[in-house]
Amino acid sequence: MKFVTPEFKLDAFNCPLCGAYSHMTWMQLNGDHIRTDYYQAMC
Repeated sequence: MKFVTPEFKLDAFNCPLCGAYSHMTWMQLNGDHIRTDYYQAMC
């Protein structure tokens, strides 16, 4: 299987730590109900 390099807001890629290929859910981080420019991805 081809290694898919992680990229911002990509739907799926290989984990840079363990190499597992996984779908990613991107969420915008908020602080005190104020949107920020920061995102987190969860597999």
